[in-house]
Amino acid sequence: MSDTPQITHERVDDIPLLMHVMTDRLQLHALLDQIRPRHGNWQGLSLGQVMVTWLTHILSECTHAMSPVREWANRLQHTLACLLGQELRDTDLSDDRLAEVLRILSLDAVWHPLEQAVTQRMIRVYHLPTQRVRLDGTTVSIHSGNEASILFQRGHSKDHRPDLPQLKAMLATLDPLGVLVGVDVVAGQRADDGLYVPAITRLRTTLAANGLLYIGDCKMSALATRAYLQTTDNFYLMPLAQVGSLPADMDKWIEAALNQTDLNAVEEALRIKEAQGGEVVLVSLGPQKAADSLRKALAMGADRSVLVTDDAAAGSDLLGTSRVLAAALEREAADLVLFGQASSDGDGAVLWAAVADRLRRPFVSQVASLTVDAGSVTGKRQTEHGYDVISAPLPAVVAVSDAINEPRYPSLKGIMGAKTKPQESLALADLGVAPDDAGDTAARTTVLDLGPPPSRGGQVKIEDDGSAAQKILDLVLERRLL
Repeated sequence: MSDTPQITHERVDDIPLLMHVMTDRLQLHALLDQIRPRHGNWQGLSLGQVMVTWLTHILSECTHAMSPVREWANRLQHTLACLLGQELRDTDLSDDRLAEVLRILSLDAVWHPLEQAVTQRMIRVYHLPTQRVRLDGTTVSIHSGNEASILFQRGHSKDHRPDLPQLKAMLATLDPLGVLVGVDVVAGQRADDGLYVPAITRLRTTLAANGLLYIGDCKMSALATRAYLQTTDNFYLMPLAQVGSLPADMDKWIEAALNQTDLNAVEEALRIKEAQGGEVVLVSLGPQKAADSLRKALAMGADRSVLVTDDAAAGSDLLGTSRVLAAALEREAADLVLFGQASSDGDGAVLWAAVADRLRRPFVSQVASLTVDAGSVTGKRQTEHGYDVISAPLPAVVAVSDAINEPRYPSLKGIMGAKTKPQESLALADLGVAPDDAGDTAARTTVLDLGPPPSRGGQVKIEDDGSAAQKILDLVLERRLL
């Protein structure tokens, strides 16, 4: 007489894969057991094995809410025994064991080195880039809890529920991957701005690198946080609230700069001077702060600068700006006026044409190569069909593109010498321009709105099912494009 065989099957799903990543690749269990070795009374699965098994349950079942781990493990006895290398005891995943895991992981002496070791191993195993880190705080509220809880406290609530106790978490992720590299969990009444420096301090040790860009929201803009990042040779990117003295301070912090194509124009002028002699004069219209930008061009090698700065000129549109610049250039009586093709902000690419018209001089635009001969200038510019070569008699106005040259970097000698070069400031009256001919009062244009271009309408998507060519032909004929 023989017993009837019984077959037991277990549905493994993604459990072997999850276990493989956490035990073989990241070695989470070994890291925790190394940081917190088991004591003599601890039997069965180690602390690290309990943690990995519990994490596998959470990730596989996609829940952590009141889901008995022990019942789940009992249905997978053979699978888990093979993956863990030992048989599971009934008490290995009891609520008491899981509570002990949480208690131990809540200790800073355990969590911080574990977080650091896991992050370093993950970055090394998966070759993750570590140039940018994003930091953000969030809250988690509960609808019940012990009033004496240290962690769950009432505080400012993003969910507008200050009546609910909450905890607060500061999360750090690698940008743009979103890979979590740091977590701090604190009591719910803590303010966010004090959580950034401790998190960044640990991340500097974990990532073992300076010169990183830390990205956050306005709560990260506390002066202490920004000062810490600067003193540790890191960078930050966050919005700054326009309150207090900050708007005035912004002018001091933001470095003045020239338009990129204006730098190309300065460089081309310097090359002409070096080849044929002459003088390079910088002419600009703007606030007094624009002198800082002109000083950089002086450091490149320009001889002197002329800045037209007048409160009455504020708000000048194209017509007013061209009128003032034409008056300043006529005063200089230059043989050749070089413009950058377009500004970096308005990107209008017409100012040079308006100035040339007021000076009654010929102009050439979008110049990628320039030759100056006795009495004439020749510009070469690229078009859809090749190159145009245009010559004009001097004096002339030329607008250059960024393809014409590579602007030089100012030398230390040039930077120091720029401080002693002539920097003239003129008012509208010095040029014979009436206040009513510039500024807001003379503006003929008004900016009503700024926004992205509208989406294109009337689009038709044709899928090739063997008749695409005929459908395209029918569409072309329907819209009378042929």
